[in-house]
Amino acid sequence: MNAILDPSFVRGNDAIVIFGRSSNYDISATVAGVTITSDNGANIRIPAFGTGGGLEIIFNDGQFELGTDDGGNTFQLNGAAGSQEIGNAAVAIGSGGSGGTGTAVSLDVGTPSVARVIDASGSNFMFTDNAEATTNVRIVGMTDGDLIKVTNAVAGDYNFQRDFTDINDLVITYTDVDTGATNIIIIDEVLPASGAVSTLAAATATIGFDFLTFA
Repeated sequence: MNAILDPSFVRGNDAIVIFGRSSNYDISATVAGVTITSDNGANIRIPAFGTGGGLEIIFNDGQFELGTDDGGNTFQLNGAAGSQEIGNAAVAIGSGGSGGTGTAVSLDVGTPSVARVIDASGSNFMFTDNAEATTNVRIVGMTDGDLIKVTNAVAGDYNFQRDFTDINDLVITYTDVDTGATNIIIIDEVLPASGAVSTLAAATATIGFDFLTFA
């Protein structure tokens, strides 16, 4: 179900409750307002507002304050892990955005056919991935200091290759033998034009920093 909030909802004293985990939702913004989209494509459209306005958004796993500090030119989502700058590209709530300061972010999101975009720019992130759960993500802005930590698998289980459509993207895949869960992680623009990537060791050497570990 889609919903469009009335402008009266963003005067600074209201809250909406969304029955789900925040990581199952994307968020994006334009000058017209903010859009929250669920995994199944349903969305909530929040009209733009100025400084002093805002909205509290409550999920099953925590609450966030949606606000602006420049009269509505840009919007921020503030939660326990820090502040997430919201841009016009949809990113997972809590993933940091272009100005995020969060630390731990789960990659157990997306569906086998639809990837979630995770923005790693603006801070150092510890991404967690349970190999027994479905993962389908594209990580953008990953740099030295960001790290993916995989549990319930070993490095030899995973496949590493360059993306056929962009040789600078690293594609990491695995299907869990017990649960059947598919794991697809694409790291955007992290590879130079040349260099081996067929194993974790080779990909690490080519990228130039530790980006993935198994626990």
